[in-house]
Amino acid sequence: MNEIEAAIKARAGITISLSEIAWNLNPDLSKNVIDVMNKYNYNYSMTTYNTPIYGVDFKTIIVNRKVNNKWFVYIWTEMPY
Repeated sequence: MNEIEAAIKARAGITISLSEIAWNLNPDLSKNVIDVMNKYNYNYSMTTYNTPIYGVDFKTIIVNRKVNNKWFVYIWTEMPY
């Protein structure tokens, strides 16, 4: 987990402890993501992008996690508070 946490910090500038978050089951994960993760034997994948909310861009991070044959997702969006 340390490598993906370091990648999140490097790309988005935030620190997330993936061992302490609530993961949600993700049965609808894209087949392309599943194929790439299986091909390279990855247990995690990450996507970051900016979400425009009321004309302001907020960081969004999506982390996918594979545990055995089940897929989980964590989505974090920076809030304006």
